[in-house]
Amino acid sequence: MPSKALAYWKTTSWDQLDEFEDVKFFPTVDASHRRNKDRRLLLKQLNAWRNAVVHEDFDFNQEDQQAVKDTKPMLRFVRAWRKNCGELALEFDEVVRAYTGAVVGGPRWE
Repeated sequence: MPSKALAYWKTTSWDQLDEFEDVKFFPTVDASHRRNKDRRLLLKQLNAWRNAVVHEDFDFNQEDQQAVKDTKPMLRFVRAWRKNCGELALEFDEVVRAYTGAVVGGPRWE
């Protein structure tokens, strides 16, 4: 069965494919799997904690405070974030693969 991302790009006009920056990347990722919105929240948590640790600045802005609520940079969270990154990377790859297939008018690479 074709992915939702591939179906989206097959119905997208050439005018919409002029530049990659015009791609509605995250809406397409979110539409391609029901868990992707939650996965993106986990990615946001990981990025907020990563930046806090690297920059030694744990004074989170309001948006990051909401994202990291009830999390800590502990092994159980790190394992979940790592697993999540792998799953989200596969979803990103599928969206980009579908997009490039639509742009070049040919089969996707395998």
